[in-house]
Amino acid sequence: MIKKWLSSTIDNSGLVIFRILLGLLIMAEGFGAILLGWVEAVFVKSKFTFNFIGFDFLQFLHGEKMYSYFFVMGILGLLIALGLFYRFAMIVFTIKWTAVYLIQKESYNNHYYFLILICVIMVFLPANGKLSIDAKLFPKIKQTKIPRWMPYLLIFQLAILYFYAAIAKLYPDWLDGTFSKILLNGITQRQFLLEIFNQKWFLLFYAYAGILFDLLIMPALLWKKTRKLAILASFGFHLFNAYSLKIGIFPFLALSFIVLLYDSIPLKFLKNEQEISPNKNFNTKLFVVFFVPFFIVQIILP
Repeated sequence: MIKKWLSSTIDNSGLVIFRILLGLLIMAEGFGAILLGWVEAVFVKSKFTFNFIGFDFLQFLHGEKMYSYFFVMGILGLLIALGLFYRFAMIVFTIKWTAVYLIQKESYNNHYYFLILICVIMVFLPANGKLSIDAKLFPKIKQTKIPRWMPYLLIFQLAILYFYAAIAKLYPDWLDGTFSKILLNGITQRQFLLEIFNQKWFLLFYAYAGILFDLLIMPALLWKKTRKLAILASFGFHLFNAYSLKIGIFPFLALSFIVLLYDSIPLKFLKNEQEISPNKNFNTKLFVVFFVPFFIVQIILP
């Protein structure tokens, strides 16, 4: 039953829109890192970076050349959004972003690692089947349908993230509100908000709401009866985090996954004159051979 459901075909609009949103967020990450001074602080003004063990050879990624490096990543994001040389752009960005992740630990963010995982999955998916320049240049890749399991690769990866985010919060400083106070400290100068953020009840509410959100949001999004409420909760949670925690593109990336939950998206510009079945050239066995161990590793070593 589950195998038949996953192998059934659905409209590819969700995956296509996700590709566009991902590309725009990658572009924002690349150009934003330059404009907001992150590249200057981490790679230009510093004398060296603290790379992961075994990746000393990446120390050449240092100095003013990193302006160009991130500019190219911004351009790659634009190519992904436009669907121009999509797979090439996706592969190159994944390599470049992985190198950035491995070269420095002083600005570590687990969301950087999550972006690598999502990009690896997207390399394999035909997200340029429509609404892409590739589909116009190479008509053979056009398609309006994909197997249902393809977007669920991305959804499953997000579910792993949320689950372990909840597990990671189960320690004393989070459970008693201590870490909540640290997170919320200094995000505003408004007296009204400061008084609320310093209340013990609010710190505990923030802490336990975070745990419950991480545990329940994916089941709530997947179940149609609770999906609308879960979407509202997602916007509230992630937009608050975007404002308060300043964690880059992740809140918006997490919200982008919502488009993958729908089998079809009734927007006029997504409608096609004729349906085009999934490309039969892709090797399903290759997906199994790669992604089964891929997700086993994510579950065992999140």
